[in-house]
Amino acid sequence: MSTIRGISFPFRVGVKGGTVMSQATSNDNTHLKESVVQIIGTNVNERVMEEFGSNISRAVFEPCDTSAVTLIQYEIQDAVNKYDDRINVDINDIVVTEGDNEGEIVTTVSFTNLIDNSTETIQVSIGGGI
Repeated sequence: MSTIRGISFPFRVGVKGGTVMSQATSNDNTHLKESVVQIIGTNVNERVMEEFGSNISRAVFEPCDTSAVTLIQYEIQDAVNKYDDRINVDINDIVVTEGDNEGEIVTTVSFTNLIDNSTETIQVSIGGGI
């Protein structure tokens, strides 16, 4: 069983002034969930790794119709599978709905942990104001 360690998400400073780190074993999906949220919530070209992230934040201003939902599903599947090789997301395991707030998109993503073949589901909201 391997240990996965990285900067915790959301980024925060600990009580001793250092960066809070996230640590998980290969069969603990906490770190993988953080990875999915980071990938979905990061706009392409927002970070130094220019292509990292997804473009779904642009969809918050579009009507939530069938073509928009399909595009969001594709963006999520493509980005997560591209940037985290420990996870597999199938387009059929992504549900996209309008949120309670104007301009909010709620995505429910089920993924497979390729290390132990477990499945996990996470909900991520994009947009919707402050």
